[in-house]
Amino acid sequence: MGYGINMTNSNGTPCMVHSGNVGGGIIRLYEGKTPNMVEAETSITYNYGKYYYDTIDKKDGIRWIYGKTGDEVKDKLLEAISTLGTKFSGDYWEDTPGNAGVMLEMLFKWCVENPKGIFRGD
Repeated sequence: MGYGINMTNSNGTPCMVHSGNVGGGIIRLYEGKTPNMVEAETSITYNYGKYYYDTIDKKDGIRWIYGKTGDEVKDKLLEAISTLGTKFSGDYWEDTPGNAGVMLEMLFKWCVENPKGIFRGD
């Protein structure tokens, strides 16, 4: 179980990101003709939730980004990444600040690629 997060255009179609900018529990490959691109969709384990409540929003945690554009959330994501770091433990399921930060770094990259894209989730 985890936070199901994706990014769509204003018309509801999935945003596309470079394949190196995905991770987490699921990766949906785009079957179109654009090489090295995938839909901006992932699942982030609930194990990281406490870090997101501490760094993104005390009330909503990572869900704070839902309904907002990449432009609207990128600064908050950068602040959280700066606090958590991005040192991956080698075990995706381990609840470390660095693992949580790695996933936020991925979402930040989505923001750069799709500044008008809208985050959706759960």
